[in-house]
Amino acid sequence: MTVADTTVQLLVVVLANTSQVERNTIFSYFYQTLRKQPLKSINAAHEYEDVLSLLGGHIDQ
Repeated sequence: MTVADTTVQLLVVVLANTSQVERNTIFSYFYQTLRKQPLKSINAAHEYEDVLSLLGGHIDQ
């Protein structure tokens, strides 16, 4: 998919509180964290677990 002639590598859907501060914080965190990841890793993120790994999270099972 492309937007304004730029290829979209990863689409993250976020549910956030109506608080502007909370929205700014979560999107800032995502941006700062994901921009440090190699494009190859972002392109390989196809599952929920992959995205959590990119964001430095983990899944308890």
